[in-house]
Amino acid sequence: MAMAAPERWQAIAAIAPAVLPENAGPRNTFGVLAQLQEAMAEDDSVLHRLRTNANAVRASGLPIFLRVGDRDMFRMHDGTEQLHRALWDADIGHEYHLVHGADHVGPEALAAPRAAFAFVGAAQRRAAGTDRSDADRASEVEWRAWAESRH
Repeated sequence: MAMAAPERWQAIAAIAPAVLPENAGPRNTFGVLAQLQEAMAEDDSVLHRLRTNANAVRASGLPIFLRVGDRDMFRMHDGTEQLHRALWDADIGHEYHLVHGADHVGPEALAAPRAAFAFVGAAQRRAAGTDRSDADRASEVEWRAWAESRH
C-alpha cells in the first residue's frame, strides 16, 4: 500500500515481509504462500507498485526499513532481497537488514520488532524535528557548507 501512495505514510517497517519473488517456485510457496501466490494479481505485488511509482517513492523521502533472516523457514529472504535490489536499482534510500542465521521464529521474532519500532520512532522524531539538538543541526549546516565548497 505504501508504495502506491507514499505521501500517506510516515515510514515503512517490514519484518520478514510476505513479498513473493517474481517467478516464485516451490521453494517460495510453502504452505499458505501457495494460496497467496494464486490469489495475488500481478498489479498487487509490492515490486509492481514500487516500479510503477518509483519516482513518487523516491521523491517522498519515505523512510523504508526491511529486515529478514537468511534462514527464514518460509524463504521470505528471497522476496525481501528482490525488493531490496529493486529499491537499490531505483536509487531509493532504505535500510536493509539480512540477519545471518535468523529464522522466521525464535530470537529474531523478538529482535526484529524492536529494531522496526526503533526505526519508526526515529522517523517520527525526524518528522517532528526532535531527532537532534540545535547544536547538532548547526554542525550539520556547517559541515554541508564546507563539503559543498570543496566541489
